[in-house]
Amino acid sequence: MIGPKVRLCIALLLAAALLVLAAAAWAGEPTHQLKSAVDKVLAVLRNPELRKKENKEERRKKIREVVESEFDFAAMARSALAAHWEKRSPAERKEFVQLFSILIERTYIGKIELYTDETVRYANERLENGFATVDTFIATKKGQEILIRYSMLKSGNDWKVYDVTIEGNRLVKNYRDQFQSIIRRSSYEDLVKTLRAKRDEG
Repeated sequence: MIGPKVRLCIALLLAAALLVLAAAAWAGEPTHQLKSAVDKVLAVLRNPELRKKENKEERRKKIREVVESEFDFAAMARSALAAHWEKRSPAERKEFVQLFSILIERTYIGKIELYTDETVRYANERLENGFATVDTFIATKKGQEILIRYSMLKSGNDWKVYDVTIEGNRLVKNYRDQFQSIIRRSSYEDLVKTLRAKRDEG
């Protein structure tokens, strides 16, 4: 016969176990969502038809569709523009987000295309106050592992990427430094002209 104290101890242990399991499930959300997105991108990159040179635009279009659903371009653009964001009108902000998203997409896709045939390993995940970082490692055929770190934020029921660090280089920070330099040397208007020109390069 199990006494009241023993039953209480068992109940407490079960409750503690459930809390640990719940925490583990929560901790895995960013990684699970990211893995799903990366798997979709890799499926596109490894598609024999889409790998053909003549299908480059179709391949990149499909990758953009995945990236646009997983990246928070507004947050990235705001961070890249830093203090200058507050000085911009709603129309200016909208255009800047559009121009910046194109820039990020091309940079990210260009990097990812280099690792089409490599394997991806998901490592550390850190969660804090609605933010997360997920470390992924790409194992190259030469036996090297390349770190790609995704910084993510909670957005409703989903997690969105707001920065990517590739081989130690943070995309948003790098662009922030470039943008600040252009604005200091010239003006915000010249920065936008530069981004429009990059967009039109295709």
